[in-house]
Amino acid sequence: HAFERRREFSDTYIWLEEGNATNLRFSDHKFDIAVLTYALAGIPDNHGALAEAVRVVKPYGKICILDFDKADFGIFGGSVNLNLQELILGNTDCKTVEHLSLPKPHPLSEKQSIYILERKY
Repeated sequence: HAFERRREFSDTYIWLEEGNATNLRFSDHKFDIAVLTYALAGIPDNHGALAEAVRVVKPYGKICILDFDKADFGIFGGSVNLNLQELILGNTDCKTVEHLSLPKPHPLSEKQSIYILERKY
């Protein structure tokens, strides 16, 4: 769906690219911000995906995450076990700037959260 809508944004600096979230083709410190929206719950190696997002963000850049707090399912056929808070706290390259719990539960999870992280260096 996103690829179909990209024509609407042809005059902006936004582009879409398919790739491996645990092995991004971008250089270190390339972006000011990375946004992961329901991405970690669909990636079996969610630790690796978060580490890659941190790697490509500039020092003191932001990583914004919206995802399920806990999930034990596979969106794309694989098995994914996600504990978002544990994943965030385990990443020592970032500090949590903001954490918001969303009030309405999603059918696939009891709770969802938004985390805004800042890369330390």
